[in-house]
Amino acid sequence: MTSTGYDVLVIGGGPCGLITAREAAKEGLKVLVLEEHKVIGKPMHCAGVISPRCLRELGIRVTGHMILNEIKGAKLYFPGGNEVEVSRGQVEAIVVDREVFDRELAREAEDAGAEIITSCKAEKISPMEGVAKVLVRCGREEVIIRCKTLVIAEGLVRTLTRELTPIKAKPLTGLQEDYELHEIHIEKDYVKVYFDKRISDRLFGWIIPLGEDRVRVGTASGRAHIGYRELLSRKEVENMIRGARRIRRMGGIVNVDGPLNTFVLRPNVALVGDAAGQNKPVTGGGVYYGGVGGMLLGRAIVRAVEERGLRQFYEGTWRMRFGRDIMVASLFRRFFDSLTNRDLEVLGKVVQEVSEEIVRNGDFDFHARLLMKGGIKVLLRALRRGEGNIYKAFIRALIATILR
Repeated sequence: MTSTGYDVLVIGGGPCGLITAREAAKEGLKVLVLEEHKVIGKPMHCAGVISPRCLRELGIRVTGHMILNEIKGAKLYFPGGNEVEVSRGQVEAIVVDREVFDRELAREAEDAGAEIITSCKAEKISPMEGVAKVLVRCGREEVIIRCKTLVIAEGLVRTLTRELTPIKAKPLTGLQEDYELHEIHIEKDYVKVYFDKRISDRLFGWIIPLGEDRVRVGTASGRAHIGYRELLSRKEVENMIRGARRIRRMGGIVNVDGPLNTFVLRPNVALVGDAAGQNKPVTGGGVYYGGVGGMLLGRAIVRAVEERGLRQFYEGTWRMRFGRDIMVASLFRRFFDSLTNRDLEVLGKVVQEVSEEIVRNGDFDFHARLLMKGGIKVLLRALRRGEGNIYKAFIRALIATILR
């Protein structure tokens, strides 16, 4: 460690922390990134599915074997055997190798002038006016690092975040495994999504093709191990992975409860990425929302000489961009959480009837338009079918969202 004084200290070497560091370093600031793990990109937690827009807007160079597969559609499975296929016949999402992806971001941050140190963990933070002090442990050595601006990008572990702000939401636990298939043909253009409360109480199960003969199978819920076993017991899944070689097993934490009330905790301390809750409530994905947060924050630090500046140029701009989608998606998240498998079976039938609406209004990153147009149609059709419980569940979710 060449110095203990920096303009910006970023705690966490994931995508959002690295993007923040890259942008701040481009502005000529002296930036240090601390990553507690030995290697950037390991261990891997994310499913790795992002949009082409994400790569383009975050300015990430595509290198080597970063892109594993391109996705053109999805097959949705509901209780009762209902299956709905949605596709426009064009690339809607890409599957990236997160290790390659994260390492590329680290290179970009270093090329911009940021310093990255691994195997170092921030133990305690002491934010003060004009400067923040952070106690860092690197092996047996302890160092005090001073910085003008502290960025907490520690992900959903939120150990340091909880020292500065209360957090009520409890994240989901994610569990997934990669398989190399044996003499099995898969539709590499389609992800499979399983809506079933036995698989996930608040999200869904997934099968993501990683290429011609590899898949990623997983789920996230309040009881991931039970849900994952249920997913593997499905006949089509069981047949697919029979004789397959398991390549790796991964775990993680998933946020579907939206962002925290504020990202700027002190005049010179800000959260970004998962730590700030910059995730999509519908899917839990956070690379795009959090990555944009990192870009805004990295650029805002130069302009923000006081707390109001960070709030305006970083948090205010982020909420203007994503706030509407977060609000609408959170409404439908509360609605979905309250449904039973019987309700989901009915929804599966109705979704099949409005699948063209889903295709027409679907967007991988922005869900408000689809949820408002397609979602309302689904609700009205369910009501006409005499399924009053679904309508009542939506009204309860709407009231909860208004009162929040």
